[in-house]
Amino acid sequence: MKVKMICCVMAVLMLLGLCTACQPTAAQPQESSTAEATQAPATTDAAAAPAADEKIVIAWAANMLSHEFMQRVKTGMESRCADVGAELVVGDGNLDVAKQISDIENFVAQQVNAIVVTPVDNKALDTAVAGANKANIPIIAEANKVAGTLTCVGANFVQHGYDTGAMLADLLPEGVQAKILIIGLPEFDDCRQLVEGFKQAIDELGIDYEIVAEVNGKGMKETALSLATDALTAHPDVNVIYGINDDSAFGGLQAYTAAGLNVDDLILFTHGFEGNAAGKAIMEDGVNLSGYAMFPEMWGFNMVDAAMAAIAGDELPEIWESPGITMTAAQYSDYYSKVGDEYVLDIAAVKAQFGID
Repeated sequence: MKVKMICCVMAVLMLLGLCTACQPTAAQPQESSTAEATQAPATTDAAAAPAADEKIVIAWAANMLSHEFMQRVKTGMESRCADVGAELVVGDGNLDVAKQISDIENFVAQQVNAIVVTPVDNKALDTAVAGANKANIPIIAEANKVAGTLTCVGANFVQHGYDTGAMLADLLPEGVQAKILIIGLPEFDDCRQLVEGFKQAIDELGIDYEIVAEVNGKGMKETALSLATDALTAHPDVNVIYGINDDSAFGGLQAYTAAGLNVDDLILFTHGFEGNAAGKAIMEDGVNLSGYAMFPEMWGFNMVDAAMAAIAGDELPEIWESPGITMTAAQYSDYYSKVGDEYVLDIAAVKAQFGID
C-alpha cells in the first residue's frame, strides 16, 4: 500500500480488523498465494535485549522517503519512539536495493537494537537479513514479507482490495455497467494482492463490470497520469478508476479531468488517504474519493511497537496488523483535520475507533 509504500506507499509505498464504520462485505476473500508466510523465528534471543540503562536505538531501512506515505510513517515512528524513550535512525533506499542493503549492513555495524525494513525488493535481502540475524539484532519487515525476519507489520491486503471492491456495489448507479481502469503496481506483493482482492469482490458480488484497461502506474502520479491519459483516449467510457495508492488515483483523476470527461460520473477509489493530496481533494475540491484508509502514522506506531516487542524477545505474530478502514469522502473529517497547511490525522480518533490504548 507501502510505493505502505509504494505499495509502495505505500514500497512505493505503501502500504490493516474492520470496525463498525467499514462497509460490509457479502463474503470473505480466499487467501492469496502471494500472502503465504515465509517461516521465520517467532522470538529473538535474550542476548538482544539491551541493558536497563542503555539507550534503545531502532533503525528503519525505508524504501523511498520522498513519498508522502513514508513521510507520514516516519512521523508516526518518531512520535512513538519519543513515547517509549527510543532513538530512531533512518536510511533511505530511494528504490535502490543496493543502497538498502548497505543501509542494513551499516545498522548492523552500528549495533542498533532492532531494524525495520520496508523492502525495495523483498526477494533480494537474504544476505543483509542473515547478517542482522547473525549479529543477534532482531529485524522485522513492513508491508511486504521478507524471509528471515521476525514479523511483518502489515495487513491482509487481499481483504483491503476486496472491501474496496465491495463498495462499488453500493456506489454504482442501478443499471449502469462499471467500466474500470485499474492503476496498479505489480512489482510489489501487497499491491498485487490489493488488485487481486478488488477483482475477487466485483466478481463474487455480481457487479456488472468490464475492466477495460489495467496499467502499471509505478505508484507515481506522473506515471499514472501518462498511462491513464492513454487508457482514457482508448476508453473514454471509463466510469471507475481504482488506484493502489493516492498518487495512482489522483494521476487517474487528473487524466480524467484533462480529457474533458464529467467527474460527476466517476467513481474514484484509492488505497491510502495518506496525506495532503487526499485532504485537499476531498475538503477543498469536493472530489468524491472512496477506498481504504491506511493511517500511515499508525503504521509508524506499530513498527516501533513491533520492534520493541522483538527487542524484548516476545513471541511475535506472522503479521503484526496495523488498523485501517474503508472510507468515503463523507467520513474523512472524522479522522483528519486541517492544521495550518497540513491535513493531520487525529491519532486519538483512530485509537478510539479500534480500541487501542
